[in-house]
Amino acid sequence: MDIIARTHPAAAARGAGSRGLLVAVAVIAALGMGYFALKTSRDQKDERIHGQVDNAVSLAGNAKTAVAEYFSNHEALPSDNGQAGLPESAAHAVDGTSNVAIASGVIIVTFTASAESSLANGKLVFVPHPDHATGMTSWDCTSQAGTTVALDLRPPSCRP
Repeated sequence: MDIIARTHPAAAARGAGSRGLLVAVAVIAALGMGYFALKTSRDQKDERIHGQVDNAVSLAGNAKTAVAEYFSNHEALPSDNGQAGLPESAAHAVDGTSNVAIASGVIIVTFTASAESSLANGKLVFVPHPDHATGMTSWDCTSQAGTTVALDLRPPSCRP
């Protein structure tokens, strides 16, 4: 105890309070760093999920172009990847996706079992709706089309 604390008890009490305040600030700082670390980890996982979904949508975009071009030239939908002029479905495998398959014009992008857990073995399914009058093709990739990826992880065009 210093000389002021010995002569003034109120000063000693203030010193104890400031040590308590210091401990409280340290605890709050530690909790804040823990929250930040958790949030950063969650943000990184979200980035990986959205990156894998973006890859799948990009792969589907290439297939959609091939299907639309085939329809424009033949007035029919391609039966498979080969007829659409694309390589076999497994040749499309990239980060998180195992294949992109075309079946009667329908494009099915399948996620691998090792994709992020919320995507693992899921599917983004794109069903074509060609317009014979305009030659344009619109796409449905909602749950009704067969998409199994959770609604909040789908691209906006695949939400109802």
